[in-house]
Amino acid sequence: MEKGFKILSILLLIATLFDLYSTLINKELIVYLESNPIYKYAGLTGILIVNVIIYLLYYISYHRSNTVFFRFLTITTFVLLIYLKITVGFSNLSINESYITNPEKVLAAAKQVTDIEKAKFMINFVSANLIAPILSLITYIFFKMDHNITKKNGTK
Repeated sequence: MEKGFKILSILLLIATLFDLYSTLINKELIVYLESNPIYKYAGLTGILIVNVIIYLLYYISYHRSNTVFFRFLTITTFVLLIYLKITVGFSNLSINESYITNPEKVLAAAKQVTDIEKAKFMINFVSANLIAPILSLITYIFFKMDHNITKKNGTK
């Protein structure tokens, strides 16, 4: 049971470690480029703590849930988080590659990035990636309308 949840939990851990590694290799640029708003107030430690709390909340809720819909939401959220972390990780690797090639130019450009630009990037990045899960949820709602299964004794 719960093979999908276990597999996604492992993949989420791997994606989180990849995201963290790809962030840490840009050590000199983190201060200027990290767009997660938690970083501003709690640093990378705060981001990790929030990740652990989110995972634990989903873990507890998933295992206490009696509905397929909530479990579907949890799985959808995990898939989205894995995708976002991998995408950010590869972006960080690309930045690091540019930094290795031309450190002065990349550092100067990084210093020019404002908090407003970071916030806009974060909003655009996340909102663009929410379209697919929202469409998936709408699809699931209509699918569920046609696929309620009732046993012969009258229970669902």
